[in-house]
Amino acid sequence: MKAIRSKAIRIGSMAFVVGIIAAQTRCADDSESKTSPSSCTQSTVPKNYACTTNFALGIPDWIKDNFTCVQVTDDGTNYVFATEDVPSYNSMYFGTCDSRYEAAPGTNRANPNLISIQNYVIKVPKNPEVAANPTDVSLTTVGVATNGIVYFDNMAAPPDNLVNELATMDAGNGHPTNTGTYHYHAEPYKLTDTDPGAFVGVARDGFPVFGPKEADGTTNPQYVGGANCNPTKVNERMAGTNDDAPDNCQPLAISNFHCHEIAGATFFPDIYTCHYHVDNGPTYMLDKFAGTPGSFTNN
Repeated sequence: MKAIRSKAIRIGSMAFVVGIIAAQTRCADDSESKTSPSSCTQSTVPKNYACTTNFALGIPDWIKDNFTCVQVTDDGTNYVFATEDVPSYNSMYFGTCDSRYEAAPGTNRANPNLISIQNYVIKVPKNPEVAANPTDVSLTTVGVATNGIVYFDNMAAPPDNLVNELATMDAGNGHPTNTGTYHYHAEPYKLTDTDPGAFVGVARDGFPVFGPKEADGTTNPQYVGGANCNPTKVNERMAGTNDDAPDNCQPLAISNFHCHEIAGATFFPDIYTCHYHVDNGPTYMLDKFAGTPGSFTNN
């Protein structure tokens, strides 16, 4: 992961992949996760599984230098990310009979589910813009991490709640649904352990996601308003047509989303952009899209 200072970026060409939004089975079984899996369990992911990383001709460096376990193409309007959504680190969710098994951290306990190979295709706009109004999310896939794992929003399927679900996370801060979809709701520890300001993925609306700190790894994000802090002004500043929008501008009522420059990055242009910060509460991943989200499938 390359260090980035606390300015921002124009994601002039960001996006993921495809399809019409598919119904997604959420963490409905997490409410049953008061006990550990049986004495000998085994994921259907082969023990010799190795993820595939591949980039089509012309894919930009900000993707090639940071993402693994994804296959990325360009459809002209979007970058199309395909991922099988299998973690590259050990987890209790590979099953107790698996060599990749790792016990639950601290007082956490496993839910009844095991990881299985998925077939995600996620589409993200190459030139994201802040919308006039945010788009609510509801029990859905909201983006993809730089290690190929999908992000879910900050909700859990009723009657469960996210606070209870967080007690079923493995050491990477992820867990699977009852269909084997491994995912994050909050800070992805394997990506932020050594750099809390790391670039950790992209949301489906095309805006990047960073850890709980700014890109310098130490500064807490700041969020400001003002007369020129609005979607029109920040979009104009991202496009380079004026510089009226202030740094750290929070143009919409989204608690972990703001706009500023990210200077010194080797894989992002040194210009103004908007982005999210994932945390471990109260926002977690995100509860609203700032831009227009691309679609996804998982068939």
